[in-house]
Amino acid sequence: MPSRGRQRARAFSVTSVQSQLSVKSKRHRDVFISVSRRLPYPFPGNESAKRLRRVFWVSFFCAILSENLQKGRVKRAQSVKRLETMMLDARECCHQLFLSDDVPVKSIVCSLVSSNAKQLLVKSRGIFRRTTGDDKAALRALSAATEQLLDEVVHITPSSSGLNQKLIAYVRHLIQPRTSFPADYLWSLEKDYLTFDRLGQTKDVSTESALALFLCFFVLRCLITTIVLNPQEYRIVRDRLSDVAYSNVKTVASFVVYIVRHCLAASKGVLKSAPEEIAGSLYTDDEMKFVYKKLSRVVHSYQAQLSQWGLRFLEEVKAERR
Repeated sequence: MPSRGRQRARAFSVTSVQSQLSVKSKRHRDVFISVSRRLPYPFPGNESAKRLRRVFWVSFFCAILSENLQKGRVKRAQSVKRLETMMLDARECCHQLFLSDDVPVKSIVCSLVSSNAKQLLVKSRGIFRRTTGDDKAALRALSAATEQLLDEVVHITPSSSGLNQKLIAYVRHLIQPRTSFPADYLWSLEKDYLTFDRLGQTKDVSTESALALFLCFFVLRCLITTIVLNPQEYRIVRDRLSDVAYSNVKTVASFVVYIVRHCLAASKGVLKSAPEEIAGSLYTDDEMKFVYKKLSRVVHSYQAQLSQWGLRFLEEVKAERR
């Protein structure tokens, strides 16, 4: 073991070296400060002039920042306005397509609201009571009307003759990232599948997100919540809807929305609730529970067909852009 004298000598040498280094670093710092004070860059002049110049530059950069923020707000507002205009044009194109004489949507809706139409909403009569013949006929009619509507939808392609290019342009713009939507455009069902940045723009639009946006626009906005639920507005019928007619269109709308929800839930395995924005025009899941159970075959069949059709439609739209 080293002696105490050697340990003290070593500690003294380390302390002396540290003191010399601290003296040298302090000396270098003093030299740097004295030289920097003599340099005229970047704020030459006396202290008052330096402060005034600093205030000027800070104000100048704040003004530039404020101007850029204002330009960004104006640009986003213009983008939202442009998207809203595109959406109205695209919806009008869809309505023209669905209401054309070549597509039997009008005849399907007329069969639901005619004076001799039967009630389509069927509820459970209890565990020990069998379904009546009228209930079975109503379920068959509901299944037929829903299948006919969705068959017309899934046969539409981007290359269809009656499809306007404005609709294709809107769908292409709809599914791209960094899109700013109007304040009340997105439904709760769509928001569940989207992510947003701090500016409120969409980011990382996945396949599931694009499918949700597309189906909610094409099937729900352009067909169900407009033509099916409001046949008077589109001159399909002129008279006021009877209670049975209103119940029938409400039943079909609720059933189609349920199928779309199942279609979107296939990827995540979680069935989302109906959009809050249109829930008042639909029957609740409890009210439709018996119908969903009896027509589960239709749900599973058209859930797959809608998913395949939507993904294929989006792929063709993206391919046209390339």
